[in-house]
Amino acid sequence: MALTAFAALAFGMLSAANALEVVSPGGGISVIADRVYTVEWTGTTTGRFEIDLYYCNSFCMEDVCGDWVTALCPYGADGCPDSAGDYDIIMPEPMSGTSSGYKVMVKNAEDESDMGCSDDFTLIASEDAPEAGELGYSLTVTSPSDGDTAIAGEVYTVEWDYDNGFGSSTDRFALDLYLVGGTGDCGTYVTTLCDKPSIGCPDSQGDYDVEIPSDTPAGMYSIRVGVFDDETIYDCSDTFGVETSDDTNMSMRL
Repeated sequence: MALTAFAALAFGMLSAANALEVVSPGGGISVIADRVYTVEWTGTTTGRFEIDLYYCNSFCMEDVCGDWVTALCPYGADGCPDSAGDYDIIMPEPMSGTSSGYKVMVKNAEDESDMGCSDDFTLIASEDAPEAGELGYSLTVTSPSDGDTAIAGEVYTVEWDYDNGFGSSTDRFALDLYLVGGTGDCGTYVTTLCDKPSIGCPDSQGDYDVEIPSDTPAGMYSIRVGVFDDETIYDCSDTFGVETSDDTNMSMRL
């Protein structure tokens, strides 16, 4: 017997025709409780969206979200206002005796048929989260490296190796440009290079394209990469040179 629309919602079942697709959290990643996490989705425009945590135990299927656990949107059924397809929430602690098998559902508050559910992920209790320096929790910037040169106004790929302590490289990162010398983490802070400075740049591959600002003076610089929600875990790149387009044109004429 076919489920009614109400019953389908109660059991967290999705329609294959839904345009809304939750892309973060991604399948198999580990998310640490009591920290800010950005839920992301596609297929919508401006509106209000309910954001809820579901649990599917070990029987997770692609078209089923599982059992409702709690609302992640502070506005509840009224929905969180959004126009960009991303919203910052605080992940709660996992239910006792559970860790894997969680999903996030996003639903248009004005159209309950327009909904999507993330792949299943693991929710780590905050007390079990690793700290900087513990085995497995590490971040190392691998590019830029010594001898590299970037041209002001052009795009450069920053690369790093990251492990959140649970075997996942997915997170949001702060990317900042520093002038060599000074008392900051990596020298003297110049500017952010992340195009999403309020929520951090999302990445799972350990590389992100940034643009060196066109008004950056020629000199020696370093790029600081840090976990957006954890100020204790970061690394500074090797020193690299920034040249202006005028410098480049001059060297070509010579």
